[in-house]
Order: sequence, then C-alpha cells, then structure tokens
Amino acid sequence: MKNYVRTLKTYMAPYWYIAILTPLLMLVEVYFVVQIPRLIGETIDVAIPNGISTGNYELIIDYTLRILLVSVGAIACGFLATVFSNISTALMGRDMSNATYKRLQELSFENIDKIENGKILTRIVHDPSRIRWMTKMIMQTFFRAPAMFIFTIIEVVKINRQLSYILVIISPLIILVNVVVIRKGYPKFRIVRRKFDKVNTLTAENLENNRIVKAFNRNDYEIDKYDGAIEELKETTTGVNRLMAISSPVLMLIMNLSIAAVLYIGGTFVIEGTIDIGKIQAFIIYLGQSAGALMAITGLLNIVPRVETLCARVLGLQDMEPAVKNNSEPKSDFELTGKIEFKNVTYSYGDLKPVLKNINFTIEPGQKLGIIGTTGSGKSTLVNLIPRFYDVKEGEVLLDGINVREYDLKELRKQVSVVMQKASLFAGTIGDNIRFGNQTAEEDEIIDSSKTADAHEFINRFNDQYETYLGERGVNLSGGQKQRTSISRSVITAPKILIFDDSTSAVDMKTERRILSLLNRKLTQTTYIIIAQRISSIIDADKIIVLDNGEINGIGTHEELLDTNTIYQEIHYSQNGGEKYA
Repeated sequence: MKNYVRTLKTYMAPYWYIAILTPLLMLVEVYFVVQIPRLIGETIDVAIPNGISTGNYELIIDYTLRILLVSVGAIACGFLATVFSNISTALMGRDMSNATYKRLQELSFENIDKIENGKILTRIVHDPSRIRWMTKMIMQTFFRAPAMFIFTIIEVVKINRQLSYILVIISPLIILVNVVVIRKGYPKFRIVRRKFDKVNTLTAENLENNRIVKAFNRNDYEIDKYDGAIEELKETTTGVNRLMAISSPVLMLIMNLSIAAVLYIGGTFVIEGTIDIGKIQAFIIYLGQSAGALMAITGLLNIVPRVETLCARVLGLQDMEPAVKNNSEPKSDFELTGKIEFKNVTYSYGDLKPVLKNINFTIEPGQKLGIIGTTGSGKSTLVNLIPRFYDVKEGEVLLDGINVREYDLKELRKQVSVVMQKASLFAGTIGDNIRFGNQTAEEDEIIDSSKTADAHEFINRFNDQYETYLGERGVNLSGGQKQRTSISRSVITAPKILIFDDSTSAVDMKTERRILSLLNRKLTQTTYIIIAQRISSIIDADKIIVLDNGEINGIGTHEELLDTNTIYQEIHYSQNGGEKYA
C-alpha cells in the first residue's frame, strides 16, 4: 500500500477539498437508501391496509411521496458524489501523467536505452488512467460499503433478531468466495499487465519501422507476431475473467438460498403473528443491500493490490534518477568559444566492454574536425559525450578548458547542437520543425537557416511552402529533404559547436559540398565536428580522426593520413579507386 498512499499524498492531496465531498455525500446517500426498505415495509403494513379499509388514500400517497423524496435525495447525493470523484481523480490523473512525462524529458539517453518504448507509453498514458479509474471506485466504495453494511445490520436486527442470524451466516460465505477468487486472480492480473506491455511494445516498434516491414515484405510475419501477442493477452485475460466470473453464480446461489430461508422462516413468523409481511419484504431488501456492501468491500481487496502495482510502475519511472544531471552549482552564465578537449576518455554502455578507450585530442575554436571509421568504432558515442547525452566513465571532456559536467545542461545544449544520424521530424509544419531549434525565431530567421542548409529551394516548391504540413516523422519528405530540414533546425540555434553525426548521408556529394560551403560562410565562428562515411565530406577538415574499435588509430589532415594511416588509405582507395597504399 505504500506506493498507493504516496501517490494519493502527492497527487490527490492538493485537491482534498474536492475529494472529501465524495465520501460525505456517499454517507448521506447511504442514509437515504437505508430508509427506503423501511418505508416500503411500512407502506405494505400500514398505509395500504389502513388506506383501503378507511378509504384514506392520502395515507398511501403520503408514503409513496416519502419513498419518492428519499429516492430522489439518494440519487442526487450519488450523482454529486460521482461528479466530485470524477473531478478530483481527473485532476490527479492529469498531474500524475504530466509528472511522469516531465521525468521522461529529464532522463538521459542512458536511462531511455534501458526501457522499451511500449512500457514508457503504458506508464505515461495507460497506467495513470487506470489508477484514476480505480481511485474513483475506491473513493465511492471505501466509506459507502462499510456504512451500508453497518446500517443494514442495525435495521435487520430491529426487524427480527432471529432472522438476522441468516445474515450472520451468509456474510462469511460471501467474504470467503470473494477472497478465494481475488487471491487466485491477483497473480494473473500481473501477467495480464506484462502481456499488455508486450502488445504496446510491438505496436510502437511496428509504427517506427513500418517502412522497413513493407520494404522486406514482412507484413505477414509482423501480423503473425502481433496476433500471437494478442492471443496471449486474450488467453490470459479470458482466464482471469473466467476465474472472476465464478464468483457471480456462487454468490447468486448464496443469495437465493438466503432469501428462501427468509421466506420460509419469516413466513412461519407471519403465520404466528409475530411479524408483518411488510417487514419480511424490507428484510429481503436489506439482505440484498448488505450482501452488495460485502461484495463491494471484498472488491476493494481486489482493486487495492492492482492499483498498488500500477502505482509502483509509475513511481518507478518517476523515481528513476537521471544518469546525466547538473551538479549542485552548475555554471550557467557562459558563452563558449568552441575549444574541445578529450583527455583519457573511456566510455562503456552499462557493464559492457568499453566502446571508447583512452581518447585524447584537442580542437581549437572555429576548427573543423572530421571523424571516420568502421561501423561500430564508436564515432556517434564520442560526439554524444560533448553535449552530455552520456557521461564519460573515465577521463574528462573539456569545453574551453572546463569539464562539461560543470556547465548547466540546458545552457550547454543551447550552444552545442547535434544533427542526429537519423533525421527525426515531428508532425506539424516545416516551419514548426525548423523553429523547434529556436522557439522565438522570426520568419526571416527560419528562411535564412533553411537557405544555409540548402533547403529553401525544395521547401518553396510545396504549395504551402513553410506551412506545408508534415506527417508523423516527416513521412512526406525524402531522406535528403529530412536531413536538410534537420540541419536547418540546428543552424537556427547559431551554435558555438555544431556536430554532424553522418547527417548528410542521404544527399548527393554535390549537395553536400554546397551545404558545407554555405555553413562555412554562415557560421564563421563555429567549431564543426563531422562524422562521415565519405572522405569527400571531411577532406578539408583541420583534423581528421580515424577510429577503430573504440580507439584513435590515426589523427591528422587528409594529406597526413594518406601518407601514414593504413585504414584511411584503404577507405580512400575503396571510395576513389586507384592503387592501394602500402
């Protein structure tokens, strides 16, 4: 219960003045509801006989109006209680979902790498919604059900102490049935949650890789895989529902037997003249009310463990400590010149073997660094350490002679911009996607940055130009157009350090040279790092690093590496032909 209690303290407590109205109104509703069987009994025993025998039909109308008035009061209180519980739990769910999403934004790449997308979606969207719904049920039941059971016990004892023993007998039976079903069902609910996560993950993966699925004609394979996951979810859910459904006929049997007992024993008392028929009717209604209250109470035993599990999942994400965060007194008032130093840097993902080992180099402000190497040599990992997407395990990364850990993360990333290897765009207009890099940018700044990225021309060919709406992930743009839009998004930030993580791979060499030339003229004081597969992309760099298996195999200019570095020579030979360097 600790996770659920903590959730209520955090997200429900601010709205206690709304939430408290639900149990108060529920108690008033119970009071009204408990009066109805008594009034029905009195109508049968008093109003109808006396009214018919004396012709006083006003007495019958009077009792009927009493029942109607009490019923309306009960309905009104129940309705208002539901309204206030909906409002308070909706506010709670909103805050919980927002807090979880905010935490997601604070987590580093290292944190996100460890969580499947489907699980993240479940914890942000589905779990808070379920917690909200279950909390509403608890609010409406926690006070109402015990109060209903207590009040009905009092009333049945008032009617006939001997008949009340029937309720004493069936109460533990009702509780036993519910407890057995819940104990059997609870572990299965946890399995259902895992199966649901699996379905969410498969869905997220397919949406992300839909084009790959179609390109390899694997639609049937994906459908079969999804069908399998859905079938597992269905079987597990059906098993839980089947188990829970057992309780209904058993409880119905107990109730019918108890009613039969009341009719038999009560009928004997009526014949003996010790009780009236109306009171037998009232007793049967009270019997149903008390049984319903018991089932609601035991239902809480079902809901509470489930909501505890959901809260543990959501709080688990919220409590996740960002692997990369500011120190206690980060440096926030600074302007980088663009000098970059790596000193004995080693990095590994988790407990795996290092992907970077003992990296050392320096770039002066305004210089251009090219990085080339085989696939998996650690190129992207290296540049991700500069804006602190990851933190080094050993050594240090310095910007202007200061360890990057000393800088405020937000300010650091304002001055260090990365054009990612995968050009990711958002649903929205082209202008909105470019402005994502600088929310205050004016239209002329957007156009200027797109011209620098050689994107202005193709954007103008669209009917709506910069107002052209892009589908999710920019599906209506080509790969090269996506990359140029992504470059525009980084250029508009006017960064001091601009990193291209193989970000021009989808454009032809002529366009790539034009983009790099435009960037050199536009951002004259910017330090560039260019990860490339083509030597032509970095041939004019001030320094080129050759990475191999996480280590620097060579560093120098294009001409120097052609003379001294075997790996660079082989790459140059494979791309340009000619004789292989010895």
